[in-house]
Amino acid sequence: MPKLINLLSYDIAEDIQKYILENNLNHGDKIPSERELSEKYNVTRVTLRNGLQRLIDQGIIYTVPNSGYFVSQKKILRDASNYFFPKSDILLRNLNYSKYDLDLKKFNINLSSSKILIQDIDNIVENGFIEKVNCKPISITYILQNKNTLQKYPNLFSSEKKPENIIQKQKIQIYNANDDELKLLDITNNDSLFLVREVINDSTDLIATCESICVGTRCQLQTNINV
Repeated sequence: MPKLINLLSYDIAEDIQKYILENNLNHGDKIPSERELSEKYNVTRVTLRNGLQRLIDQGIIYTVPNSGYFVSQKKILRDASNYFFPKSDILLRNLNYSKYDLDLKKFNINLSSSKILIQDIDNIVENGFIEKVNCKPISITYILQNKNTLQKYPNLFSSEKKPENIIQKQKIQIYNANDDELKLLDITNNDSLFLVREVINDSTDLIATCESICVGTRCQLQTNINV
């Protein structure tokens, strides 16, 4: 029975998403009530809420207590290959993008595993910041650059054009935030998050290691896969 309920919840989530698209609902528009939806799909409130929660986790809708469910703001698209090079990301160019320096030592931020990749810890430049679009936080980012590469790659992460000779190795995984991270990102435990890690080299040097906690309910990474 649980498997059947799970499948029904998936179908309900897909159908509600289709309803939002077909009716051209925008950010803040209300979708039908739980009672109406339960009657429409002929399911219990428990099954329905599982489907609604799936849409909440995907950032498609949000709930307001005692008011109902509403359409979320559309997700911001980001180019995964330019994640740590925002000025090279054409998907961000027409958006109100900004970033603000952040002293990670003042907060309980779990972005430090990159340090183990750099043998000489005193020979790095640290840069932590919060990224925002339309004044809404979308990530907490931490970059460590090897000082020996500063002359070769000055202003690397704020350059309009990413160097063509660099080699990027990226890993993305689900992330669970602590209270400080939730507060800085202005989110709750209901929001989805992922951790983006990247190591950047050229043919001779380790240039930098990067980590970022990204709000999945506000952002979607676009990847280009060559087959």
